[in-house]
Amino acid sequence: MAEIDTGTEFSAIEQRVMEALEDVIDPELGVDMVNLGLIYDINVDSTGKCLVIMTLTTMG
Repeated sequence: MAEIDTGTEFSAIEQRVMEALEDVIDPELGVDMVNLGLIYDINVDSTGKCLVIMTLTTMG
């Protein structure tokens, strides 16, 4: 499991990922993933691999 790093500022690319996630709407709640508070961390490494630490709105 990835470690959550809540104290580091997002890089420019990580901020763009966060902004893109604002367009992902939960179909049952009608609110985006970011404003629901489901996104905990985003990490984009030097190869472009993106890791998003989040929770889901369903138990499954």
